[in-house]
Amino acid sequence: MRRKQESGTFLCVVQVGDEESTRTVSAEVLHQLLRLTKQPALRELDHRFGGEAWCSEVSTEASLQGPTAYFSLTIHVPEGHTTAGMSDLVAGEFRRHWDVACGWLLG
Repeated sequence: MRRKQESGTFLCVVQVGDEESTRTVSAEVLHQLLRLTKQPALRELDHRFGGEAWCSEVSTEASLQGPTAYFSLTIHVPEGHTTAGMSDLVAGEFRRHWDVACGWLLG
């Protein structure tokens, strides 16, 4: 069975953290969480897709409460992939790195 191929661009928003938590962190801790999430996630995704062409823009919104972050990525669907598959891969990578960073910094 052949995998459906899609082409195009879409906006993927990945939410990490617990926006309903009353826990608050310092700006420094939040900055470290964002750095320890975004950089390794993008590096691994770049490696997986053979470069940076899969994503043209990344923006981040974050809150000290929770803490919580939203990563908005403009994704170009590479040949052989689907929008749903790309969304799952990207979200999974960001969530995995967020969880690791929270384990290190928040115990």
